Amino acid sequence: MAPTLAVGWFWLYPPDHAATARTAAAAAFGLADIEIGWGQNDFAPVVQNALTHTWSLGVEEQFCLLWPFVLAAFVRARLIWWFGLASSVTVGGLLWAVAVQQADPAWAFFRPDARAWETAAGAALAIGHALWTAKAAEGEERSYPVSVAVFALSARLARSWGCASSGPPERRTPAWGTVPVIVAALLALHAGSGIRLPQDGSAWAWVVARCGALSHALYLVHWPVFVVWRSIAGLPFAPLAAVGALALSVALAWALHRLVEVPFRRPRPERAWRAVSATVVLLLGVALVGGKVFLGRGVPERIPPEIQALGSHDEGVLSQARRRRFCFRAGEDPAGIGACLRGYRGQAAGDPAWAIWGDSHATSLVAGMMLNPGSSSFLGFGASGCPPLARMATQGHRQCHLVGARVLEVLEQTPSVRTAVLHAR
Repeated sequence: MAPTLAVGWFWLYPPDHAATARTAAAAAFGLADIEIGWGQNDFAPVVQNALTHTWSLGVEEQFCLLWPFVLAAFVRARLIWWFGLASSVTVGGLLWAVAVQQADPAWAFFRPDARAWETAAGAALAIGHALWTAKAAEGEERSYPVSVAVFALSARLARSWGCASSGPPERRTPAWGTVPVIVAALLALHAGSGIRLPQDGSAWAWVVARCGALSHALYLVHWPVFVVWRSIAGLPFAPLAAVGALALSVALAWALHRLVEVPFRRPRPERAWRAVSATVVLLLGVALVGGKVFLGRGVPERIPPEIQALGSHDEGVLSQARRRRFCFRAGEDPAGIGACLRGYRGQAAGDPAWAIWGDSHATSLVAGMMLNPGSSSFLGFGASGCPPLARMATQGHRQCHLVGARVLEVLEQTPSVRTAVLHAR
């Protein structure tokens, strides 16, 4: 996080640097998932946050902090009871994730309580391995061919396309759409624990061992590298640039692993306190610097004035409106469709004279009109994926025909509206 903030000072634009700094401050306390997820919605400002990937670390850290206390309540229980407890949290957590997903898909993607069932599944597997180890000591051996793990990983990659925070319920994450991925991951871990790799110094064993050793460091460094690289280039990745960014990520991951991870995990006993003290000081430093950069709006003074002028706009009104989910409803919830009365800076003066009707793009137009000093009072309608048509057949999980009927009903009840602006993708 510290090098990312330092590099971002030179290569990230103020909004991107501010978002990265805020996430760094939260990640220093293991709260990146809450910080990132709290403001998620369809109209969140598009920024290149170089530390977005730390949300998953926050989920892991919070679970690993709380789970021992849960087990401590059953400290005298047998392993089989612990296995049942972890399995119950997994199943119950999945059902809770489904409910949370339906209420707010964007925020659910990052919520630790909606993700707890995934880590609980891993805990159940770990406890299960403890049970199987005890049986193995009694003479029951188990082993699996490498092909089992390869099959599981292939299934996990093939199912990745279904991991989304929106779309049909069967494809949503972290609810039903995540189940095949978690099952494949558990199968790979379970099979992998029984695989015996060659110990003869073969190239295959060396590659597998090195990839495993660098995997965590590579996860940490790859996203900042890709974000900063794109910020410098200002263009989507060409194939050669992507290879270059990946090569740089691998090199930095190796350095991070050798110079930080290994010494920290295996310190000399007399120097262990130094590693802990250095970590605490660095985390507090990152939190303070990140907070200062965020409060300074990314420190725009460091870039030329003509570049600053390009980004000057009233973001405050938009941010407030986004948090309130203004005038927007999901297309699968037609009963919630209703008109919202808006005007300049969100304040309506008098009866509405016109209306905006359409999909989520119409909702973004509502936000723009709220910044127009000449805007008179108007009604706003928005339903995700539903064009402004009076009668339209159902599209998948969306019930756009019911949405259209509801909008027409509201318009008929509002005689002051003389003009309707139809806006859709």
